[in-house]
Amino acid sequence: MLVSGYIEQALRDVYREYASRSDRRVEAVVSSLLSQEIQSPKAGNLIQLARRFDKVWGDELEEYLEEERKAAIDGIVDNRHKVAHGEYTGISIQTISQWYESVKDVVAFVEQQCDAS
Repeated sequence: MLVSGYIEQALRDVYREYASRSDRRVEAVVSSLLSQEIQSPKAGNLIQLARRFDKVWGDELEEYLEEERKAAIDGIVDNRHKVAHGEYTGISIQTISQWYESVKDVVAFVEQQCDAS
């Protein structure tokens, strides 16, 4: 559950920082939208969010995610939902650690996209 929260908060922070370079009103709108947009941070949702900023960003993120990173993100979110509903997940700490490393890579990639603009 913590790694899922990390995805949500880290991407909110990255995109808010990017928006803060703009007019304060734009930053306020982006901040408000981000609170709603990243509630279920599955890979497809993250790609759609990136495309809302820039179509090319979404395309690049989709390509970058590839199967392993996409599976990590979706696995984290799926298991968060299972835990929240009292279901058994059966995942190991090793799997979670590997997924976390993939998630950190994705956050770094999104940061690079925002920093390059």
